Amino acid sequence: MNIKESTKEQILDRKRWLEQAIAAGNLVNKLPEELLECNGHLDQNHGGSFSLTLYGQDALKKAKMAGVQGLTAKMTSEGHWYSIGGEIRIEGTTVKVEVYQIDQPLGCTIEEYTETTTRFRAICTEELNATIH
Repeated sequence: MNIKESTKEQILDRKRWLEQAIAAGNLVNKLPEELLECNGHLDQNHGGSFSLTLYGQDALKKAKMAGVQGLTAKMTSEGHWYSIGGEIRIEGTTVKVEVYQIDQPLGCTIEEYTETTTRFRAICTEELNATIH
């Protein structure tokens, strides 16, 4: 790519970035007041969709008050809780919502379990390509 083409590509990239930033700014202005008070950030994905990441138990409560639907509690292997799968529609735009660093939800218990996985391998006495399907 020559300098002229490279410069044109940079200008187009920055124009797309500016358009995305303006769209994100417009959406922030339409978010419910409860969400604006939360710790977190709003991101616009490559396809133009938005995701809102929030932090803390207070943010989870405010997200529910603001009308976020579909949040599901999950636990990491270290015992930390988070909530994913939430959505809120704002003037025709669907925003995906995730909340991290939350308390263990009521009704959720942690119990120890063991999972056994059986694996197979082929052992051949003659030279041939053995595979298991």
